[in-house]
Amino acid sequence: MVPPFRPRPDEQLSRRDRRQLIIVAVVVVLLGVAAAVWTVYKSAADRRAGCVSLNLASSTGAVYLHHCGTEAQQWCTAMYAAQDAVASRARTACGAAGYAPGH
Repeated sequence: MVPPFRPRPDEQLSRRDRRQLIIVAVVVVLLGVAAAVWTVYKSAADRRAGCVSLNLASSTGAVYLHHCGTEAQQWCTAMYAAQDAVASRARTACGAAGYAPGH
């Protein structure tokens, strides 16, 4: 039995098979572009809204920290006062979001 989309060595792909492969490739590329555009738009929208996002390694996987508005301002103030590894990474994210020390 010959798997789908796989011609025998002496055969070329039929027109229908080529068209199906092109359609699948175009759909995959469009999904990739859509995901990239959404990611860029989402992160830009979060920055405009005064949001701070941070991914950290954890003993059970990853931790995603996300704070916006007043909560972000208070969290960043606390992170600027702390002196641990999480605070160090958080200060970078806070600065990128526009929360400077004493803000």
